[in-house]
Amino acid sequence: MKGKKIAGGVRRTAMLGLAGCLLAGGSMQVCAATLKDVFDERYYADTYEDLKEAFGYDREMLWNHFVAYGLNEGRNMNGLIDVVKYRAEYADLNEAFGDDWDAYLNHYLAYGAKEGRNTGTGFNALDYAGRYEDLQEAFGEDVLALWQHYQVSGAAEGREARDERIVAAEEKAKRAQESVSKPSGSQKPSEGQDYVERIELENGGWIIRTVNSNGGVETDEYNSTGKCVKITYAEDGKERTVVDFYSENGIDVRRQMDYDEDGNIRSHCEWRYGSDGRWLSHKDYNRDGSAVEYTYDEYDSNGDYVRWSYHEYDKDGREVHTEYFSR
Repeated sequence: MKGKKIAGGVRRTAMLGLAGCLLAGGSMQVCAATLKDVFDERYYADTYEDLKEAFGYDREMLWNHFVAYGLNEGRNMNGLIDVVKYRAEYADLNEAFGDDWDAYLNHYLAYGAKEGRNTGTGFNALDYAGRYEDLQEAFGEDVLALWQHYQVSGAAEGREARDERIVAAEEKAKRAQESVSKPSGSQKPSEGQDYVERIELENGGWIIRTVNSNGGVETDEYNSTGKCVKITYAEDGKERTVVDFYSENGIDVRRQMDYDEDGNIRSHCEWRYGSDGRWLSHKDYNRDGSAVEYTYDEYDSNGDYVRWSYHEYDKDGREVHTEYFSR
């Protein structure tokens, strides 16, 4: 999509007065920054009413609160990156940086944005630039400059700056709502027709609830960033399948539970993925929770693929068969 030319031909060097610029990943220009450089006192105050009542928009007072208390309380100080969530989401970064909070910001600016890492906010600088040709020409992949542009003029111009995954999820839900009508009273959908509704949640997420013509009900739950966190399928009021998506020490986990008509676990599977989206392992479990089959990829210290392994267990959890497959 082509956007309007930026008035006055603003260049990225005029957007931020940060020193120490470098090239990361070939073409991405990044300027070393501190949290205070990107601290947004209005965002911080508007997000937390108790702080706004106490300090108004006094930048120094709000910044001092964030450093002394806000970080430990898990508060976020701008719409660019929630450094607390960024640290919690990725174990590799936590291990590398510890309490060096500026390092998390600079990692995102140099690498995280291009790696598609989740910042804990809806803003995505590279998706923002990707939608508007004038922004690409003016700022390239300069995350700080793109964020500054959105703060200064992009939001007022009605430009879309959220992560493409969030936008796509909302558009999908909107299309679903527009394509079907909600039945009234006890009216049931006609043959082959679905009834779809969207339910907003207090935490900023939402639920897409689909009723199939056979009476089955699928409930897809999304968090405030547009990420699906749970899918439940039920028939006759009874849960048949529940799929949970969650993060565990930087690993994305998908766990699926299937139930029989009596509500007993019929099967239990689990898939695990790294922060880069790479598949790591798959497990199948017995009804009692003990593993039946376990497969996973192995990588060396450089992250290069080594081999795939298969493990099989008996009902008592003893490993009875193992195979290794190399490329």
